[in-house]
Amino acid sequence: RFQESSFLLALLYCNNFDSNIFYKNQSLFKWAEGGIKYWAEIQRKNGSFDEVYPFENSFVATAFSTCAITESMLAMNTECCLENVVKAGKWLSRNDNFIVANQMAGALLALYNIFLLTEDERFLMAANDKLKNLLALQTIEGFFPEYGGYDIGYLSITISYMAAYYKKTQKHNIYDSIIRAIDFIEGKIQDDGSHDYTQTSRGTQYLYPYGFTAMNRINVLEKQLNGLEKNSIINPSWMDDRFCIPLTIDYLQTYLEYSNDDDNN
Repeated sequence: RFQESSFLLALLYCNNFDSNIFYKNQSLFKWAEGGIKYWAEIQRKNGSFDEVYPFENSFVATAFSTCAITESMLAMNTECCLENVVKAGKWLSRNDNFIVANQMAGALLALYNIFLLTEDERFLMAANDKLKNLLALQTIEGFFPEYGGYDIGYLSITISYMAAYYKKTQKHNIYDSIIRAIDFIEGKIQDDGSHDYTQTSRGTQYLYPYGFTAMNRINVLEKQLNGLEKNSIINPSWMDDRFCIPLTIDYLQTYLEYSNDDDNN
């Protein structure tokens, strides 16, 4: 999962925003592509990846790393290691993890990205199947379950991946589902961006902001900014080296989304 850093480097390489000294820096392109190549080297023959121990065939590692790698490839317009992406897509097409919704959302976006890269309808169909399965998990209260209950941090990850998918497809059925999930979270976020995590299924204290920004639900983002200004809520610099990577990516995507919104300029 460290190879998800490729997407962070790709975002820095491709986006010309204030004080970004890395824009079009060829070293970053090489580093991002190098991460893709190393990701391909450690892939299992069946297309999956390990997360913690050898021959694990981890759904989460395969879903999230493939998603990040394909986002990098799309951003940088490269077909580096495309055959490995296809292998990962085939494995994700055959596997699910219904008790952890955020991983299903990552697999959904990964498969759709593979369709964009290959124009192979099999991956579009696989993405549609993942979407159907993911939407079926949503509860009447609006949240997507994590080990049988709701968890604010992991739900925000689900919302971020679903929002990215919606931005690419404009599917209205997923729009309604995302808004229901955001409505569920919104009432639980305090003015300083914190939430009561003690009764949640996984006890996460962080919040991924991109999905709220992409869906134009700025209220949650404003609360989070309050907490960040006071240095009272978890941010990427508080996380360890592995978990700071996807959260930093989400923060950067949030900044790019927010700064590109004409209404916020």
